[in-house]
Amino acid sequence: MNTGLIILAVAALALAWRYGRGWLERTLEARAQAKTAQCVFIKLRVSDEPAGDPEENARLLRLEALIDQVVEAAGVGELDGYARSPGFRTFHLYGPSADRLFEVVSPGVAIFEPRLGSVAILRYGGEGAEETTV
Repeated sequence: MNTGLIILAVAALALAWRYGRGWLERTLEARAQAKTAQCVFIKLRVSDEPAGDPEENARLLRLEALIDQVVEAAGVGELDGYARSPGFRTFHLYGPSADRLFEVVSPGVAIFEPRLGSVAILRYGGEGAEETTV
């Protein structure tokens, strides 16, 4: 067997162990934190039009920017985006405290004047954790 090839393989394994182990530990830690992160889902009732009402869509974009800014400025978590479903737009926020996230974003959401049927869901942990609907 080629000695150079064996040395190269051992060096590659050593590098993978040295640097890959830290990456793996950080990845596993991030996943554990994500499972325990608290969430706020702001589910806004919107028009039933497939593409949405243009004026309403513009207001939702402004609301998204506002939510992102206040969450970042307060340092309480992050806006992870939104999902569209028929008649609803749901913003997804994550951070260490669902109550604090909601406290920070609710004034901005109130300015939007949500329609009847809009709710905020506060989840106090990962999947299956206790939830409160506001």
